[in-house]
Amino acid sequence: MRKIVVMFIIFILINSFFISPSQSTQLQSGQTPSVPPNIIFILTDDMDKPSINSMPIVKQQLMAQGTTFSNFFVSVPLCCPSRTSILTGQYAHNHGVLKNSPPEGGFRTVFAKNLELSTVATSVQSAGYKTIYLGKYLNGYPDNKPTYI
Repeated sequence: MRKIVVMFIIFILINSFFISPSQSTQLQSGQTPSVPPNIIFILTDDMDKPSINSMPIVKQQLMAQGTTFSNFFVSVPLCCPSRTSILTGQYAHNHGVLKNSPPEGGFRTVFAKNLELSTVATSVQSAGYKTIYLGKYLNGYPDNKPTYI
């Protein structure tokens, strides 16, 4: 699992060098951008702080070109409810995904509640951004739709 996370982060970093704006596009105070900034949102699963500390170059690049959070928490210590909270902006008791598996969690619950219709991704798409999602999303995809996302 750690190897997959490392490869994913390296992939994102390499690609960010090709799509990030040049230094000349940095805005001065009071200016508005003519081209919206690129946004790369990296969400990992089961990754503790020492995991990223063992990759000092990746950590340095992420910190130099992005935003870091030194004080953080999750509202639910389970992947599906927590990920759904991050993507929808709602607490688990509001979106209703309370577990990792049906009937109170997983893909079927998110899909049945139409939670995918209003997420961070759909909001930035409405603002003109192109979005892509790579990696794990939820548990319990339908067997007959292996390429749902």
